[in-house]
Amino acid sequence: VFIILPTTIVRPHVEVTNFTRFAVDFIYRTDVPNNLFPSMHCLISWIAYMVLRRASSVPKGIKWFQFVMAILVCISTQTIKQHYIVDFLLAVLIAEVVFYLVKKYQWTRMFRKIKFVQET
Repeated sequence: VFIILPTTIVRPHVEVTNFTRFAVDFIYRTDVPNNLFPSMHCLISWIAYMVLRRASSVPKGIKWFQFVMAILVCISTQTIKQHYIVDFLLAVLIAEVVFYLVKKYQWTRMFRKIKFVQET
C-alpha cells in the first residue's frame, strides 16, 4: 500500500511554548508525515490486543487494558495529526481480516512446519 498509494499529511506549525507543545513538535520532527496508509501505530496496537483477546490464560482485566490502549493509540494518531481516519480504519480492518484468514485456513500449521511458530 505504501508503494501504490503513498500518502502524506500536512501538519500545523507548532510554536513550542510548553512541554506538551514540545512533545508534539518532537513527534513531528522524528516521525515523518508520509507512508500513512495504513497506520502502523494502529495496526501493531490492534494486533497486540487481538493476540491477548484470544488467549484464554490472560485475565480479562489485561485484555480490557490492552483494548483501551489500542483505542487510545488510534485516537492519539488523530488528535496529534499523525494520520487520517481512513489510515486507522484500514489498519484495524487489515488486522481483523488477516487474523480471520489465518484461523479459517489454519495457516499457522504451515508456519509450524517451517519452524516460524513453536508448537504449544
